Amino acid sequence: MAPILDFQTRYDQRNASYRSSQKDNLDDIVELSSSASHNSNKGSSGGGNMSEYVTHEELNHVEDNLRHEIKESKLELTGSIKDTKNELNSSISDLSGKIDKLSSNIDTKFANQKVWLIATTITVVSAGVGILSYIMNLMINH
Repeated sequence: MAPILDFQTRYDQRNASYRSSQKDNLDDIVELSSSASHNSNKGSSGGGNMSEYVTHEELNHVEDNLRHEIKESKLELTGSIKDTKNELNSSISDLSGKIDKLSSNIDTKFANQKVWLIATTITVVSAGVGILSYIMNLMINH
């Protein structure tokens, strides 16, 4: 029987489980084929080699099992793709929020630096004008 879908485990774990179930199915097919060949050789008195053949019923049974496994693997892959898509969407939205926050922090810091630069420039120019006025006043009075 195929494994039950578990959307909370990682894809690799589900994929390993799927591979092991496929190997089990292949073993079943080989066993079924070999048992059919042993059964056909016991009852055969004719001259043909019946070990290479299977009955329609056996073939249909194996075909049904393989179709069932393919459907289950498609469901697993679909679930894995949806999980991965949801993880990516949440990661993208988290990163987008972080980028917006950093951008606003940079804008705030630049605005603070701009205000500090203007205030410092005004202070230096005012001090320079005051010192030059004092020197000129000393030169005129002497």
